Amino acid sequence: MRHSSLIVASLLVLSALPGCKGASSLESAIVCEPKCPAGTTCTASGCIADSPLDLAVTVDADPGGCSPGCSGATPICGPSRLCVACLKDGDCPTGQVCKQSGAITLCTQGCTDDSRCAQGSRCCGGGCVDVSNDPSNCGGCGTTCGAQNATSTCAGGQCAPGACNGGWGDCNADATDGCETNLRIDATSCGSCKNKCQLRNAVAGCSDVGCYIKACAFGYDNCDGKDENGCEAAVVSDIRNCGACGNSCAKPPHATNACINASCQITGCDAGWGDCDGMPANGCETNIGSDAANCGKCGAACA
Repeated sequence: MRHSSLIVASLLVLSALPGCKGASSLESAIVCEPKCPAGTTCTASGCIADSPLDLAVTVDADPGGCSPGCSGATPICGPSRLCVACLKDGDCPTGQVCKQSGAITLCTQGCTDDSRCAQGSRCCGGGCVDVSNDPSNCGGCGTTCGAQNATSTCAGGQCAPGACNGGWGDCNADATDGCETNLRIDATSCGSCKNKCQLRNAVAGCSDVGCYIKACAFGYDNCDGKDENGCEAAVVSDIRNCGACGNSCAKPPHATNACINASCQITGCDAGWGDCDGMPANGCETNIGSDAANCGKCGAACA
């Protein structure tokens, strides 16, 4: 008869059998019900461990374990007679580990070493990652793919440069420094690599809208306001823009003039006239054919 959590020891007295040696003495045998587990021996005191280092074992009279039996997502009978998913990491699928959750244990995503990961994956930061294509763990845990001003990719466990961020270009074709050129401000690569800003008589700059004039060369100015043709006016010699844009040299009386060294100057007088006061604004004001103070030329007074 079974009794839960109780060891039953029965003493059987065997009578002397005819023809048996020592038939006049009693021979006894002890039987434990239920039977003792492996590694223990049935004694009058119950099941005792074979090894003196082990503790005495008390055997539950119900050897069936969990009731009802375990199956499905919790196929293992735990030590508390509760059906659980696992008792150790090896009971869980690849990429999962066995963790305690209250009174039971569950298989959860994660890893403790590479052995818990699928082939080709490594255990990085407690999770399985494919180091052949993970930019944060490329070829090994912690190897991060990065390039300045660009996205980066991991292929075959090797970092590779990706597309440049907007406004940047890899103009030196060197993947190690990423997309090093700012296409919004670099006058040698304005808007695209190798698109050099070249404007006539000007120092060129680059912006989001393209090439522009940063400064004009000495003696020139952008008088038409168009950046694309540079600094087109030579203000040191342009009679329409003499010294500055829009400063036109008007034709003086009885004279011809020009823009010389950025100022309006008389270059010649009409016949019979002279610039005797030295003022270009009033031209050749003196009639040297009739002026007794400037007879024939300036300063030649008639006595």
